[in-house]
Amino acid sequence: MVAQSLELSPYFAGRYAEKIQDGYTEEEVTVPLTYNDIKYKSVSIVGGLKFKKNFGHKFNIFGSSGVEYDIYHDISNLKPTGISGITSVDLSKNFNRTRPVVSLGFNFNITEQRILRLNAQYE
Repeated sequence: MVAQSLELSPYFAGRYAEKIQDGYTEEEVTVPLTYNDIKYKSVSIVGGLKFKKNFGHKFNIFGSSGVEYDIYHDISNLKPTGISGITSVDLSKNFNRTRPVVSLGFNFNITEQRILRLNAQYE
């Protein structure tokens, strides 16, 4: 805590993500186009600084700023089949291992049980 109405705190987290996007095949066409399943796995660490600034009992703003870094990243290529001349797409070609993480929001306390909250986040 920096001051009574301003809170600053560091944060650190780890994340494992595994996603699968099912493949696709066109139907009811003479030469169907088919895409394979896409499999994605990553292990990331995230760290930064969170803040909260109170403006009395009714209103506060909050947010964070940090960095996300992938320790491990693997994604399969997109391999279309069925139509000649279409090549595979390397989905990790423009991959960025280090990315900013930023959020900003505010709370308006309508009553003790009701809060209006707006929050925007970029990852």
